[in-house]
Amino acid sequence: LANATFENNALKFSANGSLFLPVTSISMQLRTREENGTLLRASNRLEFFCMGLLNSSLIVKFRDGNSLEVHAFTSDVPVSDGDWHQVELYASSSRIAASRWHLTVDGRAAGLSLASAGNMEFFNSSTVLLAENYTGCLGEVRIGGVYLPFSGLLEEAAPQTSQFIRVGGVSEPRLGCSSTSSCLSDPCQNNGTCTDLFNLLSCECGSGWTGERCQENIDECVQQPCVHGICRDLPGEYECQCAPGYAGKNCQLEADVCQEHRCENGGSCVAALTGYTCVCPPDHTGPFC
Repeated sequence: LANATFENNALKFSANGSLFLPVTSISMQLRTREENGTLLRASNRLEFFCMGLLNSSLIVKFRDGNSLEVHAFTSDVPVSDGDWHQVELYASSSRIAASRWHLTVDGRAAGLSLASAGNMEFFNSSTVLLAENYTGCLGEVRIGGVYLPFSGLLEEAAPQTSQFIRVGGVSEPRLGCSSTSSCLSDPCQNNGTCTDLFNLLSCECGSGWTGERCQENIDECVQQPCVHGICRDLPGEYECQCAPGYAGKNCQLEADVCQEHRCENGGSCVAALTGYTCVCPPDHTGPFC
C-alpha cells in the first residue's frame, strides 16, 4: 500500500458487483493545504455520496433512495494544515437498514449526520471517482473495508473476492507524497532562510529584516539604541553617531579622549565635555601647545 500525490487527476474505480456486504464505512488518509476540493464521489440515478473539503474542513453529502432530500454535515476539525490525517466515516449500526453516520478525524469525533442513510449499496454498481478536484496526498483509501489501488496495475492479487478495479483516470498520480519545491526559487530576500512546509514556505529573516519574504527593512532607530548619540537607520542595520566623549556600537562607553591627543611639547591632555584641552608648559602656547 502506497501514498500518492494528486493534482486534480481523478481516478475512476468500479466494484463490478463484487461487494457482498453493505457499505457501512469509508476511510482515507490525507495530507493537503487545499481548503476546498472533492475527495470521493459516487452516484446513480437516485442516490449519491460525496466527501470533500470546504473551508479547510471535511464535508459529507448524501442522498439515499428513500428520499429526494440531500443531507450534508461538516466536521468541526480543520484538516488543511499540511499534516497527515486519518479520516473515518461509519454507520451507527450495520444491522439496520438506515442509521446515522459518524465522522472522526485522527480518532476523535468530528461530525455526525442529522439524518439517517441507507447502507449505500449503490457503491456496488456505480463508478467511484477519487480526488476529482483535489491537490495533495492520499494514503490508504477504503470503501466498506475494500482497498482502492492507486496504481493501474494491482501490485498483488487481492485475496478477497470483493475489490475495486481501476477503470480510468485523467493521469497517473505520483507515487509517494511530495509537495512543490517551494524554496527552489529562493523566495526569501536579504539572505533570509527558507523552510519548506509542504506546499507552503516560511522565511526566517536575518537581523534588520522582517515581512513574509524578509522584504521589509526594520527601523532599529525606533527603539532608540544609541545611548549617547544620534541613530541613523541603514538597510538591515543601523549606526550611532556618538556624542563627544562616548564610543561603542551604541555609544554606551565613555571614551578616553586623551588616548590619541595632539598636545605637543610636553603639554598635558585634560578631558572636557566637548573633547579635551591641552595644558601647555610655560614656554609654549596655543590649542595644541
